[in-house]
Formats: sequence, structure tokens, C-alpha cells
Amino acid sequence: YGRIRSARVVEVGRCRNRIHRVLDVLFPEAPKVLPGPETLTTQAVLRKAATPAEVIQLGIRRLTQLLGKASRRQLGREKAEELVRAAEHSVWVPDAVEALKVELEQELAHWKQLTKEIEKLEKRQAELLKAVPYADRLLRVPGLGKVTVARILGEAGDLRCYPHAGALVKMAGLNLYSLKSGKKRGKPRIAKRGRPALRHAVHMAVLTMVKEDRPLETYYRRLTETNGV
Repeated sequence: YGRIRSARVVEVGRCRNRIHRVLDVLFPEAPKVLPGPETLTTQAVLRKAATPAEVIQLGIRRLTQLLGKASRRQLGREKAEELVRAAEHSVWVPDAVEALKVELEQELAHWKQLTKEIEKLEKRQAELLKAVPYADRLLRVPGLGKVTVARILGEAGDLRCYPHAGALVKMAGLNLYSLKSGKKRGKPRIAKRGRPALRHAVHMAVLTMVKEDRPLETYYRRLTETNGV
């Protein structure tokens, strides 16, 4: 499930890029005014008014209502007025509007479908974790969430099968090696001969755990200071 979810997350990124590419022509000022295309608020506006002309036609009053409902009252008239001003001074290209609007609608629908699939996969991962007797101990580590733990266990298998920590490190391809030639020894490097998906999962988890007030912050700072990074 972890690999399937990762593939869906990558596709969401590609979908975001395609939406931005379409907006660069339809309404280039929209991303500067509205939140990212991943938000329900922006998607609601784009489905109703994807071009400057449609925003102006919709008007401030209806835009205010639309923004308020989609954002749960977090956005209102001020944002609507800002969007209308952006539409009035837009440098959009009106050529091929209909085709681009169709493409935008398809990408928004694709985004919605991908989001549902990711939510379903994450729910299944959480259910499977309940069958792992030591999963709750891993989840108590600050910075490790259900998705991360499920992905690591999915790639590594039962952690109890490893005789020692070094075996798991080697499985991930994170063990160090250095080239030797006579009396010369090269700089230590990561082997990268294990499972790349496991290595990536651990890497992403560590990026979270070295942040301020997280478990590996002190250890990370000591390493970086020692090596002058």
C-alpha cells in the first residue's frame, strides 16, 4: 500500500503542475490571490469561474458567498474584491479558452479522485498497523505518523526478524563504505544497495525528526557541527 500511495502522491504533484500550466494562460494572477490548487476553496472558485471574464461576471457578492462557503467562512468579501481586481487587470490569453477550461476541469476531477484514493490507502494502512503488536511503540516516537510507520514496515517487513539494527540499515542501503587504495581511504559513502523505497521512507522520516524539539535534533546538530556541514 505504501508504494501505491507514493505513486498517487507523485501523480498529485504532476496534476498540480498541469493545473498551474493551464492557469498561466487562463488566469495567471489566480495563484497569487487564491490558496494552492489543492485547497477546496480554490477548486470551488475555478470550477465556477476559471477565467478573468467569468470572475468579473460572477461579481463580488456571489464570489463572497462562494468563498465563504468553500473556506468555511475563513475567506470573504476582502478576498473576493482582491480576486476581481486581479481579474480586471489580468494579462490572460483568451485564445483556446474552451479547450483549456476542459483540461482544467479534467485535472480538477483527477485531483479529487487521487485525493480520495490516497485517503482510502491511508485508512487501509492504519487498519493494518493494528495487527502489528509493536506499532503503537513506534507511533509514540515524535515525528512518526501512521503513514510513515506503515510504509517503513511495508518495505522492511517484521522488524523482529532482523538480528540487529545493522541488518536493517543494510537492507535500506544506508550502510557506509569507502574505497581503499594502498594506504589511502576514500570518503565514506552510503552503499545504496538495499531497497530504495525503504531508504526513501526512512529519509523522509528523518527529515521530520531532526527538526527543533524532535528526537534526533541534538544528534543531528552534533553530527553537522562535527563534520562542518
